[in-house]
Amino acid sequence: MTDDRVADYYNAYWADSDLFPQKTVQERSFKQIAIDYAHSLMGDVRNKHILEIGPGQGLETLYFLKQGARVCVVDISGTSLRLSRALAEAHGLGGSLEIREGDALKVRLADSEFDIIYANQVLMHLDYMGFIRRCRHLLKDGGKAIFVEPLRYNPCMVLYRSLLSPYKNLKPRYVTLSDLYVGATEYSRFRHQEFYLFSLVLWFYKGKRLLPWLRRLHRLESLLIDTVPLLRNLCWFTVVEYTK
Repeated sequence: MTDDRVADYYNAYWADSDLFPQKTVQERSFKQIAIDYAHSLMGDVRNKHILEIGPGQGLETLYFLKQGARVCVVDISGTSLRLSRALAEAHGLGGSLEIREGDALKVRLADSEFDIIYANQVLMHLDYMGFIRRCRHLLKDGGKAIFVEPLRYNPCMVLYRSLLSPYKNLKPRYVTLSDLYVGATEYSRFRHQEFYLFSLVLWFYKGKRLLPWLRRLHRLESLLIDTVPLLRNLCWFTVVEYTK
């Protein structure tokens, strides 16, 4: 898949989005449990320098800025970057935001520059090991790379991806747990947590209690996958933390 095709897809995708979305990163959403966990791994981000790859509409970018971080966002989609900048400026935080357009593997960035590198559903479009190695060079000593990423083998998602996924024509390469462990050889510390094994049954639930139900199911799922670790491979999402 060429960079141009991925850029064209996301430029068109984000062009259909509201400029100032009503949703925030704290809103109840299906993936919020995994996102909240990823944010918790960062700790206090005040005065930290965060590199975010693939900011989308800039919702998480805005969250980091509101916590007092300086943020550099990189995306192959110029539309995504314009949305992210507009959202930050609308909240008076544009001065703490830096924008870089281009491929995350190629865009010019300084080595040992960042305290945290964060990406949410991006690695499936990148050379995984190439990106993992680049992150190690970009991080300060003790810095963290934290990724929220869909896994390859959840049976429901395998069927959905083959038939209905809007990403199908982009031919993403979804990561496996084996990929995570290979990437860990580049870092001093590594941990991961998986999410959404059978809680996908709530996919079509639109009620206000979605998040509480998901939290209850996640506790049950965690007990189950701790007992039967092989089930981790069948979860929908993983959150991985690499520490330099």
